Amino acid sequence: MRASPVLAILLALLASMLWGATGLWMHFLTSLSLSSILFFRFVLALVVIVVVMLVGKKALRSDKMTLIGGVALFLYYAFATAAFRLSNMVDVSLIISLTPAFVLAGEWIKGHPPGLMRLAGAAIAAAGSAFVILTGEHVTSVASDANAWGLMAAFCAALVMALYSFAGTSRQADASSMNFWTLAFGSVAALAYLLSNSMATQQPFIWPDSSQWSSLAALVVLSTVLAGLSYKMACEHGGASLPSVIRLSTPLFSALYAVVMLGQPLLAGQLVGVPLILLGIYLVNRK
Repeated sequence: MRASPVLAILLALLASMLWGATGLWMHFLTSLSLSSILFFRFVLALVVIVVVMLVGKKALRSDKMTLIGGVALFLYYAFATAAFRLSNMVDVSLIISLTPAFVLAGEWIKGHPPGLMRLAGAAIAAAGSAFVILTGEHVTSVASDANAWGLMAAFCAALVMALYSFAGTSRQADASSMNFWTLAFGSVAALAYLLSNSMATQQPFIWPDSSQWSSLAALVVLSTVLAGLSYKMACEHGGASLPSVIRLSTPLFSALYAVVMLGQPLLAGQLVGVPLILLGIYLVNRK
């Protein structure tokens, strides 16, 4: 299979758009506990990926890179879900967009220094993200300490996403198998977390109501299964750094969803930071 940067860009943009919507689905699930959301996200997504593999007659692989990528993506979903649950969706997306910095640093350590134009583009896009964070109002409905934990979880999500980006470049690691192990690990961990949380709080397990199932379905099918498969294939076609830099567009989609779907105002910092993000992505991909 020949590398195709154009296809990698399109797939990475699709993943960015779908992952950027995570905060939107979480907004409609605020009455559910974090443990419940993680449980339903992983278990239902595992069912979906199993059906996809059965229909596509995909054999399950368990090679080293597949398992490493599965663990990394599992940790990303766990950290990102917690971050979106505790903090403002745009702020979380902006912090997760630090992923390219870790990817470029990893490539440099491995002896593959990125070109000057790619470095400049990544720096400009990162500056746009930082500008939005520093000038934002950081409106959140939770306590400041919980918000701090959420932002820390977002930072961890960016770090493990970089690891997933490197694992995803392996064409021997099947995308379906990698996502299967992600969701299998996540289902076990989420079930353990749900049971321990229920015993600690002495609260009964609450099933989602009819209005929440649609948001859960979107979170599972779009922002988990489809996004994970798209990003893995983007890494196959474009390497680790190209899709990760394109993921800097995630805050743009998050801000768009917040404005259009949730009626939140577009802040002045976003008006300056978003063009910088787009300019940086253009410079990285101008070839």
